[in-house]
Amino acid sequence: MILPFSVLCYTLQAVFLLVQQLVLKLLGKMSIGDGTSYPFLGLIPKRETGVYDFLRKHPTFDGRGIKMCIMDSGVDPGAEGLQVTTTGQPKVIDILDASGAGDIDTSTVVEADAEGFLTGLTGRKLHLNRNWHAEDGKFHLGVVRLFSVVSEDYHDAWKKARKMEKWMPRHAEVVSVAMQRVAAAPASDAQTKEELDAQLEVAKLLDDKYEDLGPVMDIVVFHDGKIWWAALDTSETGDLTNAALLTDYRDQFKYGTIGGIYQINYTLNILDDGNRVELVIPQEHGTHVASIAAAHFPNTPERNGMAPGCQIVSIKIGHTLLDGSNETGTSLVRAFLYCMKNGVDIVNISYNEPYNWSDGGRVFEAIEMAVKQYGMIVCVANGNAGPGLTTVGSLPASPYTFGIGAYVTPDMMKELYGLTHKHPALMYNWTSRGPTLNGHLGACVCAPGGAVASIPTYTLKNSSLFNGTSMASPNACGSLAVVLSGLRARQIPWSAFHVRRGMEFTAKKLDQTADSRLAHGYGVVQVQETFEWLCKWAKEPERDVDIQVSVEHGSGIYIRHPNQLGDCICTVGVDLTYPRKLEHYAEAAKLCLNVALSTTADWVRSAEFVTISTGKKTFKAEVKTSHLAPGLHTASILGHDARYFDKGPVFVVPVTVCIPEFKNEWAIQKNGMVFKPGHPLRTFIQVPPGATWAEWRLQLVDYHDSAPCPMDASPILNFEYHAMQLSQNAQYKTHMFRETTAFPLRRVVSVVFPVSDRLGFLELAVALFWNRISSVVMDWSLDFHGLKPSVPEIVYQEGEAYYRVDVDAGGRSEFLQPSVSLTHLVQPIRPNEFSISPLSSRDTWPDGRITYQLILQYQFSMTKTATVEVTCPMVMDFLYENEIEGQMWKLYDANKRMLRCGEARVMRKIDFTAKLNKGDFVVYVQLRHDNRKILERFQDMVVHLRKKLTPPPITFDIVPTYLAALRGGDEKFKSCILSPHQSQFFFLMPPSSDKLGKSVHGSYFVDGCLYFAVSRDQPADAKRNAGAFPLKFILAEPGKGKAGGSKAGSKEGNKDLDDPVLAHQVAFFDKISDLGKKAELYESFLSDNKSPIQQLKVHHTYLLSLAKALDNKKQAESASLEKLASAMTTTCDAIIAAVDEKELLAQLGAQPESVEEEVRPSVDLQKSALTDALYHKCMQLNRNMEDKQDPVAEALGLRLRKFLDPKTDARYAEMMGFRSNKLGLHGRALKFSIQALEDKPTLKGYKEAAELADKLNWPHVRDYLLEKLPVLFPNKYDLF
Repeated sequence: MILPFSVLCYTLQAVFLLVQQLVLKLLGKMSIGDGTSYPFLGLIPKRETGVYDFLRKHPTFDGRGIKMCIMDSGVDPGAEGLQVTTTGQPKVIDILDASGAGDIDTSTVVEADAEGFLTGLTGRKLHLNRNWHAEDGKFHLGVVRLFSVVSEDYHDAWKKARKMEKWMPRHAEVVSVAMQRVAAAPASDAQTKEELDAQLEVAKLLDDKYEDLGPVMDIVVFHDGKIWWAALDTSETGDLTNAALLTDYRDQFKYGTIGGIYQINYTLNILDDGNRVELVIPQEHGTHVASIAAAHFPNTPERNGMAPGCQIVSIKIGHTLLDGSNETGTSLVRAFLYCMKNGVDIVNISYNEPYNWSDGGRVFEAIEMAVKQYGMIVCVANGNAGPGLTTVGSLPASPYTFGIGAYVTPDMMKELYGLTHKHPALMYNWTSRGPTLNGHLGACVCAPGGAVASIPTYTLKNSSLFNGTSMASPNACGSLAVVLSGLRARQIPWSAFHVRRGMEFTAKKLDQTADSRLAHGYGVVQVQETFEWLCKWAKEPERDVDIQVSVEHGSGIYIRHPNQLGDCICTVGVDLTYPRKLEHYAEAAKLCLNVALSTTADWVRSAEFVTISTGKKTFKAEVKTSHLAPGLHTASILGHDARYFDKGPVFVVPVTVCIPEFKNEWAIQKNGMVFKPGHPLRTFIQVPPGATWAEWRLQLVDYHDSAPCPMDASPILNFEYHAMQLSQNAQYKTHMFRETTAFPLRRVVSVVFPVSDRLGFLELAVALFWNRISSVVMDWSLDFHGLKPSVPEIVYQEGEAYYRVDVDAGGRSEFLQPSVSLTHLVQPIRPNEFSISPLSSRDTWPDGRITYQLILQYQFSMTKTATVEVTCPMVMDFLYENEIEGQMWKLYDANKRMLRCGEARVMRKIDFTAKLNKGDFVVYVQLRHDNRKILERFQDMVVHLRKKLTPPPITFDIVPTYLAALRGGDEKFKSCILSPHQSQFFFLMPPSSDKLGKSVHGSYFVDGCLYFAVSRDQPADAKRNAGAFPLKFILAEPGKGKAGGSKAGSKEGNKDLDDPVLAHQVAFFDKISDLGKKAELYESFLSDNKSPIQQLKVHHTYLLSLAKALDNKKQAESASLEKLASAMTTTCDAIIAAVDEKELLAQLGAQPESVEEEVRPSVDLQKSALTDALYHKCMQLNRNMEDKQDPVAEALGLRLRKFLDPKTDARYAEMMGFRSNKLGLHGRALKFSIQALEDKPTLKGYKEAAELADKLNWPHVRDYLLEKLPVLFPNKYDLF
């Protein structure tokens, strides 16, 4: 029977579709239903490293049995794919925050009242679950300020939603009602009209100044006799009856959720016998990284991560308050201590920072111990600072980590990025390149650097596309986890050293040009080949041996300085060490390797053989650079086991040589450079002697392709370009310029950057972004300039002779136009207190070493608003390589509210500044080490307060001669043109003292820059101006006037105020709580033959001490309150009698700023004492009045207004608010209360304002004000 043609076609089509579906299923693609398919395998690339094929061949080697640690920003256990492994075990088995950002102080211990309620630290009444049984009835309380423990990325969205829900509807009604009442109020009733106007005004003011400080939640901790439990009041109501009751995550694998608009999953760990709770809130980066490495989707396995069978430990090393999530020395060391104690097999760290050296420091010490003593494998991201050389970060610079670069494949271009075109596989243009500063290759291997993976639930997204070496590292880490899983299943031993050698030797080689090798290292990780190699060579004698190469204090040969050029002979050391374990002692005595040496380039020669055993052995190597062409050259010296060359090298000595194309030329031009997408071109230049900055002009000339793709027909293309020089023991960013710019076609882009003739060759690296279609042609030119002072930094002590500056021009004519711009006043301060104490078990090293903390306290005051940055110059520029493992500082206001915190700067672009108002402040600094003696050396460490000067910056007059400086006339230095190599000098005239301000001290200094020239493309900004040199102006102690008599308000009275005995006496008032003893001291100090101005100081200090005591008294203590009030009234009268108001007003004049500097201290004291006395006496009268105005209080108020600004001074606003409240004018009272809080926020003031809002029937305003209290007025300083 012959089937009709149409039926036959239909049948063949059906068969074809069935076969296609089976093939697609095998390839990991899911049918969509319309004949198309989705490339799920490309979401987390697995084919490139061979994981996909390896798991098809060995499905049980999927990571099971392997414990992986993700050191990152935290892993969300509720994110999709992170619940279970392929065997049904919990996926995330422990979650910690090693940074300390989530540590909550729960040391406040209370008992429930008769009804079973607690009063939380937020002020809320807490209703507990009846099934919670606390041992001895004791509960620990803490408070969580959510915006302090959650990244700022989502604050704005949450604030907007909270305002819409809790504020806007209710407040709109309040404003509407207030407007209606104002319109309906009779004009004849002035007081009512004024009150209603005040209500409308304050309602609008509250709306305009609405500021959401975020949710505050109580946390309750208790011990049930067996284990510790904790509950977080996520309802923000005090109702804990249905709150999630949690213990340490590792014990029950449970997490809680802050629901509603947040959807934040959190976990808890209870430490220090319930006195500290570690609240862990995950972030996007860490969750995405964990999903790449090990996610498992039981129902859609095609979405799995690299090692779906392994279990994860999440350790948060990113501190939430450091620009969202930046690592600290404390978090890194603490994380590795945990891993060593808890049997972690493999670690991924997708963090990185620049470094100054890699052969010392606490973090590097912890990594080395973890690898050598505990066999841990540590995969790290190389960084995204390319395309310049030597841009790999701190972690890949260590010989004990696996540095992973990022590359992109044709399939990724199509499946991940949705491009319409494909390039051959290539490295991302931004992936960091090796070698390291000490010559180590840096880039070990590479892996796919992009993925679509799960992210936390609070993002309200299921997954997202991220790219970077942060994604390449977990791809490689997961690939190695399946290898380790197979080895463990077959009971094949391994070490981190052996895995590295096998992985590097079997890696898939990509483009083997010198440039590519420094980007991708040995190639792409290959899982099957690495596994087979490790199985085959598992019994080799060097398996557990750490083999380190050294070349004259480095780990390789790196030639990049003019002094290094030419043929040279190096001594190469090979050092073999076993981990310190008993089973290795016998093996160490037997180890002997006969090594055959070879090189990969004819310009490198070495000895032919060397026999090595435990210890260090050396041989000679020769590098001939004299005949190398300009550009980049790489080679290797390979050391093979002479028995088995197919095993690959047991060690490698990397060789990198940079040969300059231009030497000592002041003007350089390169034309017709063809740029392929993702392929950087670099040029090395020897900076001419005398050059100090360069101008680089780049122009995109045309497309190289004859017919560019329409997508690239746009006249703008993205380029990344670097200009950098290297210096020993200085991070690469110190002398690096880097920009990413959209280049308009045929338009010149010009940049300026500093250079130095004493550093290595200048490298210019340019790369067209990898995702462009067409190749392009570019021209660029470089012009060096040189105006160099005789000293690298100018330090000028006030009072010295006028500073002479000698300037030498370089090898070309230069325009000299010197100017000075001082932008910051720096105040060095010493600690007031310090203490050294041991830390808990989480900071104890596996070998028993205890970590200690040094806590330093610093106090300072601000006389006016300024932008301030706290710096610790002794330790701030070092992180991974720092001998001090932690250097956290925290800045607080007088109410214990943390305003800013910071850690190591390492030249990151983090804004550590805080805008501070007038007031008192405290800084706490924590330094950590296991050696007390080292910490004791820092107990007097000075910190700097860098205060940004109010624009315009301070300038110096610049004059041509010393005589002109002495005359101080109008003769100024005139700009001029210097011939090549010509010298010129000028003199700096410092500013007058009035320009420096009236509160400077002899230990202060002002810093900024001395500019020599401003080129046509050079902005006049010290951060970018390449022709700028640092200048530091050290200030002298200000004058104090003449000594003499003691009349209050005279010049002579100032000496009496500076009496140290007086300062010591009045300090006792605040230290004594007993009112009787305080009064006895007061009388004793007054009778001690004091001058009038000194007596006034005693009166004033005593009054302020009494006022503090009054604020702290409870209303129930009526007798004590009366005694206090009486003492305050008496003291106020004494002050009012001691100050001549008319004379004081005459001295102040129309403008208080006009007071002469010589009498200012005594005048300021009189003004402050009198206004405080008038204020407190008026407040006492207001408290005693019933419902009518007191004429005496009215008169005092009028006198007070003469000395202060009613619009800004908190005392006047408090006085008027209190009086208005007494008269029942609650709107007017609230208006003055809000005004007072803006000038001087106090806990008492906020509570009074909340009471007034309640009286006005504005409950949402009351709640808004009360919710701020735990944020603005914490009862304790934050934990470190």
